[in-house]
Amino acid sequence: MVPRSRFAVVGVLLLLLGLGAAPTASAASGFAAQARASGLSAQQSTRLQDEVDGYLARWGGRQVAPNRVERDGAVLTVVVPGEERSRSLAGQVDHCRNGWVDFGWFCAYEREDGQGSSLALYSCAWQHVPWLSVGSWQDNQTPGTRSTMYFVGGSSWHMPAAPSWQRYGVVWGIVTGVRNC
Repeated sequence: MVPRSRFAVVGVLLLLLGLGAAPTASAASGFAAQARASGLSAQQSTRLQDEVDGYLARWGGRQVAPNRVERDGAVLTVVVPGEERSRSLAGQVDHCRNGWVDFGWFCAYEREDGQGSSLALYSCAWQHVPWLSVGSWQDNQTPGTRSTMYFVGGSSWHMPAAPSWQRYGVVWGIVTGVRNC
């Protein structure tokens, strides 16, 4: 028989690692109500939650708004079904809005020209990029800051110093992650 304390320790570790961070039924219904209050149809709200659930399963993190997942200082804003660009719902700050990046932030976009879901990075850290699409990025950190993109196979690229951007042709499928400092 395994002592209860081991189960408690394992449970705490899983919570700290963000595993099992899918929203509870009541949280998911609360997010659905926020999405509808933001003007989304019931169908859009359901499709959006399905997208968010997919990101939670693949990328991890914690859902904090109808279309927002946070993980280790990174902010993933999921595009609303039927729209071209991600946007804030439920009053959240959007650091990558309309393809424009707030000062101090690095933003990666699921699709080219700042379209699709966005991944906002502020704190200096390596972060997995959760897409396989062809996208874009914009770096508006402190002038002179250089981010690094890491590729499958172990190579890396020291990106141009901020402020900088690449609006087309970023093949996320070969990128394992970005370190924004």
